[in-house]
Amino acid sequence: MKKNKLSGLDLKQLLDLKGYQQLKVSFIQNLTKDKRYIGLNTESDTLMVDDVHIPFNAFMDVKDNQELNEFQRSSLKYLVNKFENEFLVELLKNSIENYKKAIEANRLEETKYSVEEKIGFYDEWESYFIELLVRLEKSAHLNDSLKNLTIDTILRIKDELSDRKDELIHPREIKIPFNLSRENLAIIFSLFYKNEIIHNKLTKPELARFIENSFLHSKTEEITEIRNLIYQYTKPGKLSDKKKSELKDILFKIVS
Repeated sequence: MKKNKLSGLDLKQLLDLKGYQQLKVSFIQNLTKDKRYIGLNTESDTLMVDDVHIPFNAFMDVKDNQELNEFQRSSLKYLVNKFENEFLVELLKNSIENYKKAIEANRLEETKYSVEEKIGFYDEWESYFIELLVRLEKSAHLNDSLKNLTIDTILRIKDELSDRKDELIHPREIKIPFNLSRENLAIIFSLFYKNEIIHNKLTKPELARFIENSFLHSKTEEITEIRNLIYQYTKPGKLSDKKKSELKDILFKIVS
């Protein structure tokens, strides 16, 4: 299993502090291309943000900033926010498509064409992403928001691989068209799941994949990215009074 076709973020970089710091360096290098915005004095190892000088090491190790003044701390907070909530979020967002393309490019390069070869190839990648999830849970350098976003990104890529395997093992030609919205379908199946009408031996991602692979919403529309809705509506207290009323109307039509 090769990974040389990957462009953009390699998710392994987020697993340890060394890779995370390399991403910080890439972030600074990207910003310093615009000299009006931010500068890096390599001689003094200092970042300049709006004429405020910040030691480069303070950005690399945010916890070690006790000696900074108020202006420096404010500029550092601005940089960290831009790195975590813009730079990394955008990389993670793009990594889903990047990995999907890279995986298929590697499959073709390794000439995996038969059903058995494809399934074995996707199994290897799934195992790789499971390993990433295990290592990610042990990481201490990511805040909770970034860790959760990274986990969600890995799960979405892994779900894509599961879908590809499922299509190979159980090719589907017909999808049942529901005259319901995507959200109402998600709510109904979530309530079935939450109330154990659907046995919870089936995982939520598996349920989401089954819905996407088996049904259409609004008569003709493909169902995509329903997993987040399943997670949302299986939590207690997430159903609004308006949605409860819509569901009652649907059920009343069925039983009346």
